[in-house]
Amino acid sequence: MECSTTVARRLNVLIRHCTPAAGAELPPHSVPSSEPCSAKHGSENMEFDYIIVGAGSAGCALASRLSEDPETTVLLLDAGGPGDEWKVRCPFGYTMLQRASANDWAFEAEPSPSQPGRCSFWPRGRCLGGSSAINAMLYVRGDPFTYDYWSRQEGCQGWSFSEVLPFFDKSGRFQDAELGLDSWAKTGPVHVTRSDQHLGPAGDSWLEVPRRINQAMVDTGVIKQAGDYNKGGLDRAGGFSQATISASGTRCSSADAYLRQNGAARRPNLQIETWSHVVKVVIRDGAAEGVLYRRGRSKAGLRNAPEHFCRARKEVLLSAGAVQSPQLLMLSGIGAPEHLVQHGLPVLVALPGVGRHLKDHLFVPQIVAARETDKTILDMKSLPRLLSALWHYFTKGSG
Repeated sequence: MECSTTVARRLNVLIRHCTPAAGAELPPHSVPSSEPCSAKHGSENMEFDYIIVGAGSAGCALASRLSEDPETTVLLLDAGGPGDEWKVRCPFGYTMLQRASANDWAFEAEPSPSQPGRCSFWPRGRCLGGSSAINAMLYVRGDPFTYDYWSRQEGCQGWSFSEVLPFFDKSGRFQDAELGLDSWAKTGPVHVTRSDQHLGPAGDSWLEVPRRINQAMVDTGVIKQAGDYNKGGLDRAGGFSQATISASGTRCSSADAYLRQNGAARRPNLQIETWSHVVKVVIRDGAAEGVLYRRGRSKAGLRNAPEHFCRARKEVLLSAGAVQSPQLLMLSGIGAPEHLVQHGLPVLVALPGVGRHLKDHLFVPQIVAARETDKTILDMKSLPRLLSALWHYFTKGSG
C-alpha cells in the first residue's frame, strides 16, 4: 500500500516527536545510561571514522561489520536504552513492548486517501535492536518478485533476489530438524526457528487445529504445500511461521545477533551511546561533517538538554528506520524545498523524494472461534497448565 500523505503533514508529525512538549515524561528505564562521548572523553569535538545513527536492525549490523577492523573507530548512537529487559528477551513479552513502553516511539500515522479518517498505529523500536527488539519476531525475507522488480524496473542495481540472497544466507542461522532445511543459513548471527518448535509439551495439543486448517487449505488449493516459505515465492505460500527466536527460546534481536553474542559491544574501537537523540546531520561544503545530538530519557529532558557534536572523519550513516531517517534528512536541510521553507528549515540539498513514496503493509489479524478451548491458548487459564508452561519455558526454553 502506497502512503500518499504529503511530506508537509508527515514532517509536522515528526517534528512534534523531535521537539516534544516540556513536562511530558517517557516511561522510566531500569538500566543506567552511558555518558555522552563528549563528556566521556572530555572534549566537545570527538572524532570517529564512522558515526551510525540508529541502533536498529541495520545499525547494529553496520556497527558490527565496520568495527571488525581494529583500526577503524565507530560511534553508534541510539535515542533509546539498552533494550535488555526480560520482556524483550522473552518472546511472549512483545505484547507489553508497544504503546506504553520506553522501547517504542508509538507513532500514529496521519489519515491517507486509502484510509480516510483513520489513523494507524505505527510501533517503532526505541532501544538497541530497534524494531527487531519489540516486534512479533516473524522472519520473512519478502517475495523474490519484488526484489527483481526493483532491479529491472526501478534501476536498483544489485537488488535482484539472486543478488541479495547470499546476504540473507550469511546473516541467518536456520534450525529446523523436522523439515531438514539445512541447505541455507547455517552459521549466521540471526537465529531463526519455526514458531511451533517452542511450544513444548504444554502446546502439543494446540497444534492439532492449525495443522488441520493448514492441510485443508492445501487440499483445496488455497495454499501450496506447507514448507519453508522463505525459500521460494510468497504466492500462495503457507506453513508455520519462522521467527527470530534462538534455540534456547529467547528473542534474537539485531542487537543480540550483531553486538552481544559475537562480543562486538566489547570492542575498544566501537562506542555505543544509548539515550542519545540525534537532531541534525551537520553538513559543510556539501558533505556530512558530523552530527548534533542531545542526551535524555524524558521529553522535557531532551528539550532542555545541551547539544553535543561528534565529527565523522569518513561517513555519517543513517539507519534510523523508514520514518526517522527521512525525518533527520529534512531536519538537516535535505528534502523538498517548499516543505523545508514552510517549517523554517534551511534548504541545503533540494531532494523532493525525501519523505515520499513510502510503502507499508497492513496487519490483518484473524480471530477464529473454537469449540474445544483445551486445544487453544485459552487453556492457560488453568493454573496448573499455566505453571507447567512457565516452568517448561524457564527450564527448557519452550512452552
